[in-house]
Amino acid sequence: MLSAAKEVDSPIIVAVTSHIVFSRFGDFETFVACVLLNKRTLKIKSPVAIHLDHETDFARIIQAVNSGFNSVMLDLSQISIFEEKVSYLKKVVEFVKETKKEIFLEVEFEKFTGKDADYYYQEVTKSSGYSGFSKEKIANQSFREAEELSKLSDKFAFALNMNNIHGIYPRDWEGLNINLLRSVSKRFKNPIVLHGGSGVPSSQISLAIKAGVRKINISTSLQLAFSVAIREYIVSNRDVVRKGYLADTILETLFSSVRKVAKNNILMVTEFRNKKNEKDF
Repeated sequence: MLSAAKEVDSPIIVAVTSHIVFSRFGDFETFVACVLLNKRTLKIKSPVAIHLDHETDFARIIQAVNSGFNSVMLDLSQISIFEEKVSYLKKVVEFVKETKKEIFLEVEFEKFTGKDADYYYQEVTKSSGYSGFSKEKIANQSFREAEELSKLSDKFAFALNMNNIHGIYPRDWEGLNINLLRSVSKRFKNPIVLHGGSGVPSSQISLAIKAGVRKINISTSLQLAFSVAIREYIVSNRDVVRKGYLADTILETLFSSVRKVAKNNILMVTEFRNKKNEKDF
């Protein structure tokens, strides 16, 4: 990701979960040090945000911020009672304000499923906090969530349920609910985050940015690029040619595929962002 940002000279958000941090790096401090070392080695001049994604534990949020993370996504989906979600949110917001640091705080109130798009309108799965909700009820709930966040600050970002999915979209997916996005963005000043940006058509990404989306998550695209590159490498027998079995050779091939996807996404978003201020956009 950093090398992709370097190639196109763009700001970037490096996102990670606490599970990956502790299982691969040991602690938050080590992860931050690795990111900053890579930034310095690559001579990256553009801003690099270090983001803790989908965190539910308040103690870990404190640890991450104190270790150098400047962006945090608070996941409230594990809390079933709305009032308790708000109470927990207030505690995190109070901490962020007390740090007097420039911390980007993002909030997701309910879990988005990765199964399919039908759960928004039918009782297909119980894994989502919006299970069985009608379109109207989802809209009302979204306004309720956005309102609670805006009361605390209009600088904190809101992960809006706009018919987006964590994971791969089904072929019959209806697309983003741009009208809901426009309505929420018009009523509240909070930046809006698009979870499940992977696989969303560029035309919809363009509309989403124009309507108020300020952060787009593309984890699935990057992971798919990695897995597809693995399959192609082995199927084509590149691992048995000369020293193609060497780990660094294999990994460089895989990372090259990931960089390409990351770079293309950055360029696409940058183009739409620049067009946003044009009258004919």
